[in-house]
Amino acid sequence: MGTNAVKMNADYSGGQAQQRSRYITSVRDERIRDLFLEYTTFPTRAVYWDFQKRVICEALRLFGGNYNWFIMQDNNAQRTAWNYKFLLDTIRFIATGRRELSIHSWPMLISDEPIAGQQLIGGRAEIQSLFKALALSTSTEAMIQKWCMQPKGFDDLMFTLHLLFGKATVKIK
Repeated sequence: MGTNAVKMNADYSGGQAQQRSRYITSVRDERIRDLFLEYTTFPTRAVYWDFQKRVICEALRLFGGNYNWFIMQDNNAQRTAWNYKFLLDTIRFIATGRRELSIHSWPMLISDEPIAGQQLIGGRAEIQSLFKALALSTSTEAMIQKWCMQPKGFDDLMFTLHLLFGKATVKIK
């Protein structure tokens, strides 16, 4: 004669309906994901030129182009609220070496999902104005060089690349 005992395993929910995940994580750029994983798993490698060179090459690839990537975000309707403030804070860090918020605080504030509805961004030029006010070069190479020269600048670059181009948490429809 058997018992009424319940076999418990990882899927057991106590008889309650399983909660469905409302968010999934996707990867935007696999190279950045892999570099960030290496950076966080083996932090002692970050001090070697071989690793730094790979990160800088990816930064040049992603931020490079005919026009400054940051300034182009003034016209990007996907960059609103905290996402846009993160870019402004990043530019301030590149120029001064200081952030208004720690780089480690930003993941909780920025969103990968655009706010519903149309966003009015007409005439927005805060990023371009900040470049002028801080006398920051719009050259991608000069900007990344200045970024890496700041105290903890390389670390900030790595975290920023991960936040902008690494993993994304998106809502399931």
